[in-house]
Amino acid sequence: MIVYRVRETSDICSEAMRERRRQWRREAFDVFSSSFLMINLTRHRVSKLVTGEVVLGSRAYSPNKFTFPPLLKSCAKLGDVVQGRTLHARVIKTGFFVDVFTVTSLVSMYMKVKYVSDALKVFDEMPERGIASVNAVISGLLENGFRREGFRMFGEGGMQMHSLALKSGFEMEVYVDTWVLKNGKEIHGHVIKAAADRDVFVSTSLIDMYMKCGLSLWARRIFDQFEPKPKDPVFWNVMISGYGKHGECESAIEIFDLLREEKEEYGLKPSSEHIGCMVDLLGRFGRLREAKEVIDEMSEPSSSVYSSLLGACKQHLDPVLGEEAAMKLAELEPENPAPFVILSSIYAALERWEDVESIRHVIDEKQLVKLPGVSLSG
Repeated sequence: MIVYRVRETSDICSEAMRERRRQWRREAFDVFSSSFLMINLTRHRVSKLVTGEVVLGSRAYSPNKFTFPPLLKSCAKLGDVVQGRTLHARVIKTGFFVDVFTVTSLVSMYMKVKYVSDALKVFDEMPERGIASVNAVISGLLENGFRREGFRMFGEGGMQMHSLALKSGFEMEVYVDTWVLKNGKEIHGHVIKAAADRDVFVSTSLIDMYMKCGLSLWARRIFDQFEPKPKDPVFWNVMISGYGKHGECESAIEIFDLLREEKEEYGLKPSSEHIGCMVDLLGRFGRLREAKEVIDEMSEPSSSVYSSLLGACKQHLDPVLGEEAAMKLAELEPENPAPFVILSSIYAALERWEDVESIRHVIDEKQLVKLPGVSLSG
């Protein structure tokens, strides 16, 4: 295996070197051929080539605005800050520090390798800033744990923020607390001022934030402002799952029913994610018949959907639906012992020992083995 990997790596490097030689036989590089070469080399992740020590040092090569971004991106992926600093010096030396696209790539590279102070220094020295550069800094600060600084920078921005920059302000899955909620509301205000409250991407993030903070009414207000409703499944999922997490089953069902109504009027169709979410939600609240009806609406129910239903049947001790769900799951995953094991536990809880014994015989006949250490409960 190791020999194979070494040969594979050697072949990749050799191919990259051959490509380099073919290009250098020309007297000069044009914009497109040189850019293609850079992207090709970075895809092969050949470290010495990524530095640009040979390519950029060639007399035949003249850097252009497409030269540095793919190289810097490769340095970020490799986590190679030394090579990144080398390219940083060449950006300055070749006069491309005035190019917004190139310098934004520098900022992103430093953020990705966790050199936040270097990224901020480059950003402060930028002769011109754009939305992409602001977004790179905000995203980088949040990704590196500097959430307060990221929110503060967002609040100080005096420009019309693009939806990508706004989205960066809601990267708060880990820290949903009072402070984040306060700043999230401030960002919501910026969203309205920037006229981005009709942007589905941004509004979905707002809904998700309010749901995670337990403010479903605020989330519902944002949801209700859209007519017709967006077709984006994530937009619907954050509402349904958000209500489910807070035990608001009726509200979740209301949203799902609305989605089915929109199907008739606007051609919206509940996705497998929507249906799976509803099955899980209805199952947790013991509404197993309704969960089964939702599954019946699917053209090809997945195994995960039947697994959710079976788990709910175990929780609420429903052997009839449990048997049906177990058989369907066994058809879809014939090598999986879980449906029989869960069905057996339902029978055991109901003290139906003969049925427990019959299930054990089925498991033995099919030569199914329950893997140790794996939870099979729903």
